[in-house]
Amino acid sequence: MTRLLPLLAALLVLPLTGCEALVAAIDASLEDQRRNETGSATPNRTTETTQLAIQFNGMEVIKDCETVVEGAGDFDIEVSTRASFGTPSAGRVYKGKPQISEGHRTGGFGRKVFEAPAADGQTVNVTFLASEIDTAPFRGDFADPRLDRATNTSTHTFRNGRWENIGARYITLGRGDCQVRLHYDLTQLS
Repeated sequence: MTRLLPLLAALLVLPLTGCEALVAAIDASLEDQRRNETGSATPNRTTETTQLAIQFNGMEVIKDCETVVEGAGDFDIEVSTRASFGTPSAGRVYKGKPQISEGHRTGGFGRKVFEAPAADGQTVNVTFLASEIDTAPFRGDFADPRLDRATNTSTHTFRNGRWENIGARYITLGRGDCQVRLHYDLTQLS
């Protein structure tokens, strides 16, 4: 602490213009950090907004993890969204346990509209989590290790006045003979 006293005294004695220079240097450093994080040379503050709509078209079973004798696969899935800006649209989209056969798709999970500041670097994430549930005598229900709480996230970014990756999108989970796919569409409304 005694080593810091001369520094503290110097800071108290600095003229006001010196403090203003220090504040300006900190502001410039923060602006450089923001530019590096967003890839944007424009300020992050704006009163303009943009809207992104996501239509969730359901989950498709590519390979159902089961044999013909076992029938349709039993799945435990969750779909959620997260945004880099405050919005009531973020959060859980769907959580359920559909029973569905290979080559078939669940019904849709609805539509979410995100209104965001029209500033470069804004993001909306779509996360898909799935498990395939098996049942065995003396063991009960358990997740198939090929699709046990598998998860993936797709990030959509606003840059240069538009949302990237607009159109039909999907996220695939699993491997080999145990795979599911979430289908969704993105539309920029404004």
